[in-house]
Amino acid sequence: MAFNKVTLLLKWFGDIRNKCQKSRYQLNVNVGLIFLGCTFDLLNVASMISLIDDLAKTYNISYTTASWSLTSYAVTFAGFIACMGRLGDIVGNSVLFTISCSLFAILSLLCAVMPNFPAFAVFRAIQGICAAGLVPCAYALIPILAPKEKVQTYFSIVSCGFSSTIGLGLIIGGAFAATKIGYRGIFYLTFAVMSVISIVAFFFTYDVERLNKKPEKDQVQTSVKSLDFIGSLIFVAGSILIVVGLTEGGESWNRPVTYVTLIIGIILFFGFFVWNCTYAKIVRGIRCVGIDTSKYFEKVQLLIPVDVLFMKNFIPIVLAFALNNACLFSCLYIIDQYSQYAERDSPLLAGVKLVPLIICMVIGNALCAFESTKLKPRVGVALGFFLALAGSVILIQLHLVKEDVFWKIFFSSQALVGFGVAIFYPYALQIAVGGAPDQSKGIASGVAQTFGQLGIEITFSVMASVLGNINEMKGRTDAVQKFRTGFQNCSYFTVAVGALGFLVTAICIRDIHPPNDDNSDLESSIHRTKIEIDQEKSGSEGEA
Repeated sequence: MAFNKVTLLLKWFGDIRNKCQKSRYQLNVNVGLIFLGCTFDLLNVASMISLIDDLAKTYNISYTTASWSLTSYAVTFAGFIACMGRLGDIVGNSVLFTISCSLFAILSLLCAVMPNFPAFAVFRAIQGICAAGLVPCAYALIPILAPKEKVQTYFSIVSCGFSSTIGLGLIIGGAFAATKIGYRGIFYLTFAVMSVISIVAFFFTYDVERLNKKPEKDQVQTSVKSLDFIGSLIFVAGSILIVVGLTEGGESWNRPVTYVTLIIGIILFFGFFVWNCTYAKIVRGIRCVGIDTSKYFEKVQLLIPVDVLFMKNFIPIVLAFALNNACLFSCLYIIDQYSQYAERDSPLLAGVKLVPLIICMVIGNALCAFESTKLKPRVGVALGFFLALAGSVILIQLHLVKEDVFWKIFFSSQALVGFGVAIFYPYALQIAVGGAPDQSKGIASGVAQTFGQLGIEITFSVMASVLGNINEMKGRTDAVQKFRTGFQNCSYFTVAVGALGFLVTAICIRDIHPPNDDNSDLESSIHRTKIEIDQEKSGSEGEA
């Protein structure tokens, strides 16, 4: 009896979901969910930058220890995002997006109620894994669901969330820091909003790809089993070790925990690409020593398909993602931290000083949405970096100004950087994700986001190394001058990554052509590894 009621209830939910996903509002609702999901993921991170001091006071720990509230999240996010993107391609980006939103909401509530910091840091790390499933699948869904002529517009709309959230998160975090609820406020807010997103996504988003093509259940299970677990493990381990090494480098580059971890991470990271690109030859070698490769190795779907890895513009555009994030976050870090430590502003006021950045990024995204046909993607990304470089050049004049720094330096600098980054982002997504095959959009998004996260970690590591121990410096009589000198040196890094990014996008990015809709070409792209192995096997049998 109870089983029949459960069956009827599930059927009722299924009928409602079918009606929701076939409604004329389906696309707009899903874009709204993607926008809110990505926005609150980043809002949660940005707010924690302003809440580290409050976290340290609440748990009675040092500032350095409290910063692991960001580091633990960043480590797992960067390590798992590419793997989760590939998993989304296999099980369905809409399925993984919905599940990730639900788990993110639950973990936000757990972070808010944890009685000690170690438990808090563990749940933040798990939350980073959920974010790694949320973000790449969200971006991958846009070109799958939207008409081709609207993809650029929807990318620009979603990018508005990225644009507005960075500065807004600092302001909201500063506001919560001034209240009794403290850091817990942002997690309660995130729990409430992400719970609503999860419920609506269950009806509008979950398995929405079936409207175009619904894979058989057995095929999905087989695909999951054929995921390249060895390559995924190498990639995840390498990414995590690089992020940890860069984070530890912010304190000191002379400690073994820093350089040993970083070197091993880099070796694993490049080792993954060797594994990925020479997989067919590796399988042939395994077969030559008498090991049966037909049950697993020959059925493996590589984490990054070779056709995606060597897709036109893919390598330079993922490097551009890293440089773009490095330019943006170094500018943001300098303005926010200079305001707090050199000018002695509160975290809330320091966040308010970033409002021009928010406004210019939103305007830039809006222009890309409504004027998307006016610029080619390669021109859009190069123009974005040119404006960001111009803003960075203004920032290095910091040592020449002692009064009204905001109006003389920060205002125009962040306006140009924000406008440039906003123009770059939707066009870069169009190149990296929009140009990938439908079955590989998740991994394309994941790899781009991985490099973007590495750019952020490199930035924070360099900033921390240049500035040294901020807590020790605050008590010195010449603290203000030391801070001015330190932030001046940090600005050179902003100019360097901006200039390098402009060169990469201006020289290495080429015009893209509309993707080929031929199904045979698509099947060839997805099953390339299997074909190569079969060809080599036939060749070896012929020689025998």
